Amino acid sequence: MPVQKNMLIRSFIARKKELSLWMLFSMLLILVFGKIQASEEPSFSEPTPRSKNTKPLNSSLSIGARPGPYSFLIATGPDRGKQTCYICETGDDPGIIVFTRKLNQPVAKVLSSIDQFISKESKTPDKQVARSWLTVLGEKTVVLDALTTWAKEQGLKKIPVGIFDDADGPPAYKIKPEAELTILLFKQKKVMANFSYRAGEFSDKELSVIGAACKKLIAP
Repeated sequence: MPVQKNMLIRSFIARKKELSLWMLFSMLLILVFGKIQASEEPSFSEPTPRSKNTKPLNSSLSIGARPGPYSFLIATGPDRGKQTCYICETGDDPGIIVFTRKLNQPVAKVLSSIDQFISKESKTPDKQVARSWLTVLGEKTVVLDALTTWAKEQGLKKIPVGIFDDADGPPAYKIKPEAELTILLFKQKKVMANFSYRAGEFSDKELSVIGAACKKLIAP
């Protein structure tokens, strides 16, 4: 009887150890797969959907307002190294201004989409359906050469980029400090659409909305 009892105890201990090993193995699998999934996520945190509980940011010029002239230092194209006023050169033609306080993937996606849109819709290389440019706010945000390199990495063909020295932006544009990304569409010297985003608000879904506004901008 004592021998049988000892055998039962040993069997119970063996099963308990086996169960513990399986539990340990399961926990290791969870940790490993969790790390793999985390590594597959984008390395940037900006493009998260705009919360339904967050009101759209009301920043910069309102619809119908006139975009005032301003000059900024150009980093790409034939005007590189010059203070240039593209607003002055655009006149009544359609225009798309992108202001940003940070060079990140959302900005790159917006510029790439606009660049492709202009290339696709323009009938001839000499006559673009709309003029567009990027203005980085703040001379401390990025140096000119680094901005030139960044623009080349994005493969931009139709959109020049440059730096406005004041981080607050052109005074007449009244860009709020919390606005990390601002996109203004204008035609005949009037703002037709305004898209402003706080840090973390922009998502890929916004690209289709901006794209629709761009098509409306160039419509007869």
